[in-house]
Amino acid sequence: RVADTFPARGFPEGRLVSGLGVPDIRGRVGTPYIFTTDPAITGGDNEFSVEIVPVQPVASYKKVTVPIKGPFNKPFYQYVVDDALKGVDRPDLRKQIKERVEEKLKKEGVKPTINIPMQVSYDPKAGTCTFTVQGQSDTLKKGEWSNWFQLNFAFNKYLHLQGLSRFYLMEAGPELRLYMSPIHISFSRSSAITRPWAGPSIRGPFPRGWPTRTSSFPT
Repeated sequence: RVADTFPARGFPEGRLVSGLGVPDIRGRVGTPYIFTTDPAITGGDNEFSVEIVPVQPVASYKKVTVPIKGPFNKPFYQYVVDDALKGVDRPDLRKQIKERVEEKLKKEGVKPTINIPMQVSYDPKAGTCTFTVQGQSDTLKKGEWSNWFQLNFAFNKYLHLQGLSRFYLMEAGPELRLYMSPIHISFSRSSAITRPWAGPSIRGPFPRGWPTRTSSFPT
């Protein structure tokens, strides 16, 4: 048995800040990312895998836009597909309906994940990488960590999820390998993380899951 502090539970006195059991913003145990120009780097296909994001090789300091995959769009994508499949047992018919609904959602611009763009460039000679996401920028040398980035994932005009992540430059020449930590749920925005809700009174970020880095970059 493992102690579980998520969602946070209230106490007559004091405050609980969740640690163990908190998922990342994708609802997983922790999905790290690697942005890379190296086509030889591949990832798996399960919730414990690293998300490999290909970066098109370009001349030094030319910016390339790559996606940061955020939370799964369950309310407006997955649940719509699930509802259309209710009561349908035949595998061939389920496949047809699923494809038809997904094609309709695609035409409407509804995607299975909520992504945000990031501009990235790197200089192999200088061994540096510069990246910008939602107005926040940093330039790293090999072996350096970035500051924490506040990320906003908008499902629509009214529904947003806030996350926290940071970057580590593994390599900037000849290939680029930029690591991004799993995206933490922003605890200051969620009563599921702190109870009573702390709002902006608690500064962080607090680790997702164990109070140590458990979804690190490969060594």
